[in-house]
Parts: sequence; structure tokens; C-alpha cells
Amino acid sequence: MIEASTTLLVMAGILFVMAYLSKRRYGLLGLGLIAGSLISVNWASYVTLMLQAQGVSLSTPPLSLVVAIGVLLLPALILMVVAPKYKKIHSRLVGSAFFAILGMTLVIAEFHRSAQNLLEPSFMLAYINQYQAIIIVVAIVAALVDVFHTHLPKKKIKDPSH
Repeated sequence: MIEASTTLLVMAGILFVMAYLSKRRYGLLGLGLIAGSLISVNWASYVTLMLQAQGVSLSTPPLSLVVAIGVLLLPALILMVVAPKYKKIHSRLVGSAFFAILGMTLVIAEFHRSAQNLLEPSFMLAYINQYQAIIIVVAIVAALVDVFHTHLPKKKIKDPSH
């Protein structure tokens, strides 16, 4: 069994650093995580079967879990190359925190689907499981707000002489 609190903090830290160093806006990255989650739920088992047919196997962690997490993170990683950038450090910090929280929450959901017995129960894991739906909805709303904020047209100031 893997100790859950340490694993979650390391995972969140890695996701935070990746988002912060990429300087990319949270909106597209968050929506990429959501898309990856949907793709993972629907396609991870097929990809796992294809890899097993090619002779790839893992015992710990299970191949199905590795594939599910890889498929979950792939769209967001691709969008880290092309998404718009933040200009202010404060915005980067907030966006990176949202990305890390959403990513960690979705990865925990994959653990529960693919390898529930792999993580050792902890207070943090129980708390995230209890509020998982709320965390995901708030993160999606924040991502949509960020996307809409990115593309707002600049207001033109009327010239008083006209």
C-alpha cells in the first residue's frame, strides 16, 4: 500500500510546478483535465488491452492505473504548449493551484476506479472523496471563467471631442 497523504502532496506539487513553470492560463488546462478524465473513463480500458496485447505488463502499480492517469493528463499536457500565458505572477499562482487541486482530485478518482486498494486510507483522502463533486464543479466554473476572461474584447474609451 502507498501512503496516501504523501503521494497526494507530491502529486499536487508536481502538477503545481508544471502549471506554474509553463505560465499557461488555467482555463484551457483545467478543461483539458476534464476532457482527459472523460477520455480516460471511456478509453483507458481499451488502451490497456492494446498495451497488454503488445506484451506490456506492470504489477504495481497496475497497468490500467498508469494508462488511466496517462490518458487523464495527456490533453492538459498538450495544451500546456499552446494555451495562452499569464502575465502576472499572482494569476499564475492561483491558476497553478486550481490546476493542481483539480488534477489531484481527478487522479484520486482514477485510483478509486482502477486500484482502490493501492492507497492507504487517510484523512486527506477521505476529505477529498467526500467533497470531490464540489471540488470538480468549482474547478470547472473557474476554468470557464478564466477562458471567458481571456477572450473579452478590450473596452474602447470614447473620445469626448467626438
